[in-house]
Amino acid sequence: SNTAVGFASLQLNVAGNNNTAVGASSLQNNLADNNTALGAGALNLNTTGINNTALGTATLNTNTTGANNTAVGTAALNLNTIGTQNTAVGAAAGQQNTAGSFNTTVGFSSLQANTVGLGNTAVGFTALAISTGNFNTAVGNAAGSLLVTGDNNVYVANTGLAVESNTTRIGTTGVQTRCFASGIRGVVTG
Repeated sequence: SNTAVGFASLQLNVAGNNNTAVGASSLQNNLADNNTALGAGALNLNTTGINNTALGTATLNTNTTGANNTAVGTAALNLNTIGTQNTAVGAAAGQQNTAGSFNTTVGFSSLQANTVGLGNTAVGFTALAISTGNFNTAVGNAAGSLLVTGDNNVYVANTGLAVESNTTRIGTTGVQTRCFASGIRGVVTG
């Protein structure tokens, strides 16, 4: 059975089961099973995507076939169409993702410009906000926020550079002045 509350919610559903739609036009085009949409326009264009959860106005709004996504916050994963297994928490988190999969983003505008990138983790306000790469990890306020293209980077409290790959950056120049890392020895750097 399905639950629909709001103008045009689950309007075109003819076969989908176990769906919950609350808000105007939520799950309006849905034909699939096991989706939850709370908020105006949430999962509006979803047709065959299953097991999605959208909480907030325009969350997963253009999702059509993407499955197993979770979006919480206004416009989170807003442009996702076919991307799968993404988690976005925060207003505009993962907003421009269309086909990227296996991404986790938490924080306002985090991983916002990613469209097709895979396996990224962004935690913090604007973390990896303009990145389009793959397998990047950023933790902290604005962590990795300068990265545009590049893969396999790790940023902790560091904005990074516009283009780089396979790089680890920890701390902010002029802010963190000491580092203690147990077990690292025998490596001399200039």
